[in-house]
Amino acid sequence: MASELFEDIWPTSAPILEPIFPDEGTYPVAAYPLVGLSAGGRKDQRELRTLILENAYLRITVCPDLGGRIVGLFDRRSQTEFITGDLTATEGGNRGAHVPFGISFGATPELGLDLGPVQVLSHFAASEEMPAGVTLGGLWPGTSLRFWYRIELPAEEASFTIQICTYSLENGVTTCPGLRWYGADRADLYSVAQGQNRLVFQHQTSPIEVGEDGWVSAVDSFELSRRTLENWQATVTPTTVARGRMGYGDAGVISLTDDRIQIQVVRPLENAKVVLFTRSGQSLESRMNLHPESIWEVASGDLPEAIVEVALMDASGEVLARTDAHLAGKLKWNRTLSPAGALSETDTRDPAWRHLAFADLAESALADGDFASAANYFERSLRFNAEDPLAWWGQAFAERLANETDNDAPLPNAHYLNPVEPLLRAEAFLRSDQGQAAEKNPLLSPLAETPEALIEVAATLLKLRRLDQLARFADEGLRHLNLPMLRYLLAYALLEDSRMGAEAAQHVQLAAKAGFAPPFPHREIEFVALRRLVERFPEDSLLPRYARLRA
Repeated sequence: MASELFEDIWPTSAPILEPIFPDEGTYPVAAYPLVGLSAGGRKDQRELRTLILENAYLRITVCPDLGGRIVGLFDRRSQTEFITGDLTATEGGNRGAHVPFGISFGATPELGLDLGPVQVLSHFAASEEMPAGVTLGGLWPGTSLRFWYRIELPAEEASFTIQICTYSLENGVTTCPGLRWYGADRADLYSVAQGQNRLVFQHQTSPIEVGEDGWVSAVDSFELSRRTLENWQATVTPTTVARGRMGYGDAGVISLTDDRIQIQVVRPLENAKVVLFTRSGQSLESRMNLHPESIWEVASGDLPEAIVEVALMDASGEVLARTDAHLAGKLKWNRTLSPAGALSETDTRDPAWRHLAFADLAESALADGDFASAANYFERSLRFNAEDPLAWWGQAFAERLANETDNDAPLPNAHYLNPVEPLLRAEAFLRSDQGQAAEKNPLLSPLAETPEALIEVAATLLKLRRLDQLARFADEGLRHLNLPMLRYLLAYALLEDSRMGAEAAQHVQLAAKAGFAPPFPHREIEFVALRRLVERFPEDSLLPRYARLRA
């Protein structure tokens, strides 16, 4: 059976979470800039979007409306559902309440995106032999950090892969990207389990060490250097073998208990060798064909002597898994932070930072309206760091403005590195027909599902002083959602032109009618805009309420 991907609706009873705004006395400070939440105990029937990955062995259900968490993991071999329980809110977490259900992904153990919608992109299998997958993610609250992950299901394996990525435009953002399976405990150093159901995480040839709190990450917490894309990848193996002395490998799992030996493989192994080491130092060997559909098992009482170790080998004799033979440890990512502040032409001669220096010069040229120089600087930056998605976006953006053409050659590289980057969808809109259609432009519909993405694009265009691009983008964005902060950024931009004061005032008035609502400001440019508007429109009562929200 090929790996398939399809959409579905999940009818479920979901908790009703009461909002707590940042200027209320009961607001949990750690939640900012998100709305705080209170679990009132009430529920309502909801229909949530899901994406389902399925092959002959597994069915994985992902819910983009719940932070992209995995809400279903069904092992078709044993007819076992790994995700049990229901959606119930409890007090706790950095927002005041959370929903401990399923498998959630985050840039830190303090999850920030698991209760709302995230950006999503589907990857359908190109052929029957290829995997299907889905990429999900968004902007990490209160930072410029981009966090996204890809779940991929191979066609003929009883395991799936995850790739977790982070990228930041700020220096020193602390991150420890990983995941948590709610309701599960650390079964041993390398796996988490809920009853008999166990998930094993394998990075290349070594299992990933699970934290004592159940947080699964291939890296320790560290500070991310700006414009650095970091990622780790793992194979996730669901298994129902008994708890005992375990052996983990990318081909399968071994369990050795007092009364039996079990081996469960993730893909067919022809002419595999199972070696049993006895207490007296002898070894028992057997060749066999192993298949993911069933667990190979032998009772200890059927063997002539007690077994102390088990190894699984392929037909050539390479060891695929062995009990107790694990290499623990975390990946070591580059933790050297770049110098503070924007870099200059002099810094382009420093091999450590020249990619950043060229990117900073490119942004400065964009702000000055020198688009040809900006495109050139971005290109030079990419010579030294080709894994910078926003440098690829910046090059395409600058070339379009310089040539007034739609040269999109750099954009596929940006999409490859971060498929859910909001600036890429904004650029697709800005390259589209200039005329405003009667209907909302569907290119911005996904951004409207995660309003913070609309603000991030507007703030970026404002910082680069591309006010014409901001005006066009914001006008269309406001057709999708009436966001006060989006209106304030547009009003601030309009004040740069002395002839547009009346239009700026109109946006301030329309923001007041919308009322106090998220997304709430956290970027420096947002507070600059708010202070300017408070000075210009002192009679407006809503503006000071936003301006006082600096966390």
